[in-house]
Amino acid sequence: FFFTTVTTNTGTTGTTTNTTTTTGTTTATGITNLESNGNTLLLYPNPANNVLHVTCSDLMKEITISSVNGSMTKRLDVNSTGEIVDVSEFPAGIYFITIKTDSKLVTRKFVKEGD
Repeated sequence: FFFTTVTTNTGTTGTTTNTTTTTGTTTATGITNLESNGNTLLLYPNPANNVLHVTCSDLMKEITISSVNGSMTKRLDVNSTGEIVDVSEFPAGIYFITIKTDSKLVTRKFVKEGD
């Protein structure tokens, strides 16, 4: 994923003109790679069938998976940077996975495919 945003501000006599240009490319790989301040979170494969691999550059403390209606489906206490989460018992659908570290709480969406 690569995006660049350029903002130019010019002004005369108290008038400001803002121009924003966004360019970029995306590639769908089935892997959700989230980077923020040098921290990386990987979820794969997405969509998942039986297992979901979760890798984080920060030490994960808790993983919670919820259905789209908000009910908690699974909660795991962990103490690692990588986990393989069994999702085989989940019905096909859209789920939210929440990763808790010492300093962050990140929620992302994944899809569970049918068998």
